[in-house]
Amino acid sequence: MPKLQILHFNDVYHLAPHKREPVGGAARFATVIKEFRESYGVESSCVFFSGDAFNPSVESSVSKGAHMVPALNAFGIDAACLGNHDFDFGVPTLKRLVAMSNFPWLLSNVVDSETDGPVAGKKFVILEKNGLKLGIVGLVEKDWLETIPNLPPNLKHKDYVSAGKELIAQLRDPNGPHAVDLIIALTHCRLPNDIILANQCKDDIDLILGGHDHFFYIGKGCDVINGWTREAKGNDGWTGKEDVGDDGARLVKSGADFRELSIVELDIDENTNEGRTLKRIKNITVTRQEVTSSIVEDEHLSGLIDSATTDIKEKMSKPMAYTIKPWDCRSSILRTQETAFGNFIADLLFYAYKPCIPHNIDSAILCSGTIRSEKSHLEIYLKYIRLKTQLLLFVLLDVSYGTCCKVPFQWFLNKKVGFRL
Repeated sequence: MPKLQILHFNDVYHLAPHKREPVGGAARFATVIKEFRESYGVESSCVFFSGDAFNPSVESSVSKGAHMVPALNAFGIDAACLGNHDFDFGVPTLKRLVAMSNFPWLLSNVVDSETDGPVAGKKFVILEKNGLKLGIVGLVEKDWLETIPNLPPNLKHKDYVSAGKELIAQLRDPNGPHAVDLIIALTHCRLPNDIILANQCKDDIDLILGGHDHFFYIGKGCDVINGWTREAKGNDGWTGKEDVGDDGARLVKSGADFRELSIVELDIDENTNEGRTLKRIKNITVTRQEVTSSIVEDEHLSGLIDSATTDIKEKMSKPMAYTIKPWDCRSSILRTQETAFGNFIADLLFYAYKPCIPHNIDSAILCSGTIRSEKSHLEIYLKYIRLKTQLLLFVLLDVSYGTCCKVPFQWFLNKKVGFRL
């Protein structure tokens, strides 16, 4: 029985390790990937990434995402799906970063309306691993496209379910040029949209590897080996109690920021029918692995990171302010409760826009997910706490806490949309 081993990760922003376990860090992550490849071999294993690397981070405010490319190139990635933050510096910059990468970036359902080709990257890629022919596609939801400023007017989003079905039918066609055995979808969607894709494409997609959410999730169509339960509370929004409509989804989401990853193993059944061997997944097992300080950093990648970030560190070494008490800027805090720094930024917005707009302004509302740092601060360095390129004016649509200036309110994370405020 053929097997296929996959290492999956998504949403990585900071090359340096964190202070709290699991500390992560790209250099330790490289060690895990190296050991994974040594255990299973390049010919029978895959490394997949589900988007968001080029922004937001402190470093990307200077490098426009270029500092991430050497690390990603060192990982030996087989394919990646583009995420919303990969567009933050504009499509021309994204195309340049894609060209610098030594692996294919996928975007199957966001196309140039004039050419019907992907706005960046490729629509799909074909891989051959351990006697299996794999079709890899990249599918994204429409929701986050509306948050990206300065997208070209000729960009067209195709419904990810219908566009996925159409493309997959072409890749699976036994008489077509590809005739793949299995379809793996790399996605960048919120969990409910990934569940919709899984439920509506059960006969089309064999496995979904998702990003965009920063929590860990294993669908009910997979067996959990260790390290995670569906009742577990995630670091960034997953409560472990929500009914997301998972009807046996073959779906994996792998946390964020080089701190955790998934090892996915596929057992494949082979059946011969009318002279053609059909290959289908019999069983999927998933192991969650944390990247802790006990893992030795890869020396080669440490050197690459130092080289890529030296100039950035020099530009950001001068303190510009000090606080009496620490500002906690971890996403797990900012996205779930009122914070001093969130209030500070909301106040800044209020007083900055008040003289600029002729109408009376009563309040400023900040989506707390726009603040990126993952640290507590006493010294505030130039550009050290990163705000995303755009400010989201529609908040409370998913799991991000809305920080308000001048308006008292209560917010309930566990209630359904429309009843949280």
